[in-house]
This record gives sequence, C-alpha cells and structure tokens, in this order.
Amino acid sequence: MDFDLFRRKATLVLIFHSDQALIETMDQLSITDLGHMLDFGHAALITGGEAPSIVNNNVSVREGGLSGAMIGTTLMMLGFVQFGVLDLSKLGSILAIGMAALTGGLIGGLIGYLVAFWIGFGFSKALLYEVGSQLTSGEVALLLQMPDRHVARLQAGLVDLQVNVQNLSGRSLQRHV
Repeated sequence: MDFDLFRRKATLVLIFHSDQALIETMDQLSITDLGHMLDFGHAALITGGEAPSIVNNNVSVREGGLSGAMIGTTLMMLGFVQFGVLDLSKLGSILAIGMAALTGGLIGGLIGYLVAFWIGFGFSKALLYEVGSQLTSGEVALLLQMPDRHVARLQAGLVDLQVNVQNLSGRSLQRHV
C-alpha cells in the first residue's frame, strides 16, 4: 500500500438524497473492488437544511500545537531518563525532568503549530459552507480528497448507484441536477 497522504489532489463532492442512501452506497462500495479507495485522507460530511450540519476532520493550528506539545514533552522526558537523569539526587532528577517537560513541550508545540499552519489538512470553511448552502433539506454531501488516479474509477462505480459526483479540483462548486 503506497503512502500518498500529501499527494491527494482531487476534491470530490458526493451528494446523496438521504443519509440512508449514503450508508447504502458506502456499504456497496466496501464490498466491491472499490473498497480500497474508501481510505480517504480527508473527509467532511454535511447535512442539508436551514442550518447545515458540518462534520469535518480538519486539523486546526491549535490542535497541531497541542499534539506537538504532548509528543514533545513525552519524548524529551523519556530522552532525559534514557540519558540517566534519574542517577542524580532526588531534587536534581525532579528539576531535570521538569525542565525536559517544559522544553519538550515548547519545542514540540512550536513544531506542531507550524506544521498545522503550513500544511493544509482538510477543507476550507468557505468550501464547506458553500456546499452546505447548496443542499436541500434531507440531502447529505460527502466531501473527499483522494489521488487523481482513483477519481475516474470511483465516478464510474458511483454512476450505477445514482450518486451526484462533482470533481472540484481547483474550481468552485456548481450544482448539477
């Protein structure tokens, strides 16, 4: 299995007439040869209505910083223990591990913040709200990012299931009914 998280270029919008149609389609895809394409790197689910409901898996800058701080703290403390800081006196050990936690948290938090800031994980809020505003009551939209090489096969597989598929790769949403 190839690792192509950062090469996902195609943004697809799959519009279903109901949430039950979404479930049935995903079940059908999972038992066909298209099942391996269901490993989407980024996905968002939007339900239509007066106030669209959006479930998104974006990594925010805040989440990136917090995750980086936790990982940095853990690794720095374990690294200090590996270097033998526990052989110091009790006060020295406690101070050294405390400094390791603080330093690791700051460095990891900064790295996590910068990675989440520079690398766009997920969809823009404007796109999500645009798709949500286009849905009628009861409709459900699934936004996906996937490699370009899978788009044609997925679109062909979804034609039989009567799913409205739109490829947004670099352009705005236009409703095709």
